Amino acid sequence: MATFETSNDAATPAVEGENTAGGDARFGQAAPTGRGVVGVSAAHTAVEGNTKTGYGVLGTADGPNGRGVVGTSIEQAGVVGSSRNSVGVWAETKNADQPALLAKNPTGYAGRFEGDVVVTGTFVNPQVDQRLTQLENEVADLQKTVAVLVGMAHPQGTG
Repeated sequence: MATFETSNDAATPAVEGENTAGGDARFGQAAPTGRGVVGVSAAHTAVEGNTKTGYGVLGTADGPNGRGVVGTSIEQAGVVGSSRNSVGVWAETKNADQPALLAKNPTGYAGRFEGDVVVTGTFVNPQVDQRLTQLENEVADLQKTVAVLVGMAHPQGTG
């Protein structure tokens, strides 16, 4: 049975639910190709979550191709995180083979930090590491060349 409610008062929601026993106030479930809950707004927040101690919005995914939360935008940031007293965005993984945070841009910078950056673990940059190895080898070669030249300038017993 489908229901449709209308409200012509901006302060009155068209549909409201309350569960006084501690359960869900609203629940949405759809067939595999449908969406459980949809919110649409032309100029305001389409879906909002607010809580004092829990998660304002929680997204979980159990399947290999699912994502917990996805945000996309044409003109503005796809996902924004901010906090008055804590971390704005937290990224963590339990898989040692995966980064906790991945930033990708095929035509420009993948990351930008406006402020100081603190690294408590090892900072790895394969291109810099490769260039340092090349420079170390060049220095070793130059040291050998200098030793040969010094030997030629001051043969044993002459200097």
